[in-house]
Amino acid sequence: MNQTFSRLGRRAWAMLGVACLATFGSCSKDDLSKGVKPQASVDERKSKAHGDPVKAELTLYSGHLHGIQGFHQNADIEGLKYMKRVQTMVLKYMPKGKDAHGRDVYSWTVSQENGSTDKFRVEYGTYSGKDTDHPDQPLISKYNLVYGLLIRYFDANDKDITHEFVTNGQENIHQHFFIPDKEIKPWFTNVTWNSPEVIAKEAPYNTLIAQRYNQGEMHLGNKLEVEEWKPFYYFYSDTDPWDKSYKASITDGDVNTNVKFIGFNNPTGFKGWFGFNNPLFDQQVYNHYKKAIYCDFNISIELLHAATSKTSRNENGKPSPYDSPTDAQLKSDLWDVNLSVPVLIFGSQEDGLSIHPVMIPDPRNPSKQKKITSARNLGRAPHYDELKDWSKDYVDRVAQAYGISREDAIADLYTILTAPAEKKESGAVFF
Repeated sequence: MNQTFSRLGRRAWAMLGVACLATFGSCSKDDLSKGVKPQASVDERKSKAHGDPVKAELTLYSGHLHGIQGFHQNADIEGLKYMKRVQTMVLKYMPKGKDAHGRDVYSWTVSQENGSTDKFRVEYGTYSGKDTDHPDQPLISKYNLVYGLLIRYFDANDKDITHEFVTNGQENIHQHFFIPDKEIKPWFTNVTWNSPEVIAKEAPYNTLIAQRYNQGEMHLGNKLEVEEWKPFYYFYSDTDPWDKSYKASITDGDVNTNVKFIGFNNPTGFKGWFGFNNPLFDQQVYNHYKKAIYCDFNISIELLHAATSKTSRNENGKPSPYDSPTDAQLKSDLWDVNLSVPVLIFGSQEDGLSIHPVMIPDPRNPSKQKKITSARNLGRAPHYDELKDWSKDYVDRVAQAYGISREDAIADLYTILTAPAEKKESGAVFF
């Protein structure tokens, strides 16, 4: 079997195989002398209740929340060419070289076919505090912009086998973990992801930021506590049945009564949402600096295959947090998949097109000039030179992130800006 497993997973499979041999495939000399046939050993790798995935399809939806249990897709906007609100990444388990004996070495690799993106391009959402309905949840849970992730697996015949991991009891032994790389590379600027104490002392962040972090002043708005600094938070949106929506509509209290939400107690991570965090970003700070930390990193997505249950090795009997499998799980349980997913954070929800005042002919009196201060009212996409400096910065980031020209970046941003709200806020996908 070519399937690999993350961390100590392959070793764990081997150890389990040895244990199976010891338990089921051994017998004493007395047994042999009596003509007792030894039982056949059991290869756990072949007796799993699910197939071996060789293709993973990850679909990322830009969206918003109706309560943390209600992810709702933002609709893709007609006319967008590059900044699509639905991104699909395909990873395949394929040979990536030879070992010392000339045998193929396999690994999961991002595919470039069928419109697969090479990385997920995302923006920060405005953080607005913890969800008061679920104060026991150890995560920052209220964002105005989130990204829903749906994971599907396919076998060598390109058959969708996702259901095999989340039905017939398999949902009790499988859990995805989402772990950021230790190296978070700065992108576009040289401002790195450091501790708040370090950043607070760096110009130009050493005034307002210093008040927030060094002096502990809270009046400047919501902020991430120092111990909660992470590049993202993930929330499990799993349901039973796994492929049905918990939310019946966008109304917060309107749920599907025949669908059970299991994300709290029995998470699998086949669907859930991310909130991306900027340690310098909140509404107050952004309005002051019009800057954020932009970064390029990978998320390791690892699928646990527990020997008995996903909680049996945990002292508190609860599922492990989304980014922290226990040492016992890492050392003794099994791992089905290890994906490395590139992510680029290139902007924030508050970025956009902002112009200097522009004089245009007054439609009511063409002989006179009319001052326009909003790009939305300009009647056309603005020119780069008409933008304020922080919008020029944003356009340059979009162009670099997508590998397009400034003109193409402005065209997409203008399409987003002028699209009717009902055309861009109500997508078809609910979790």
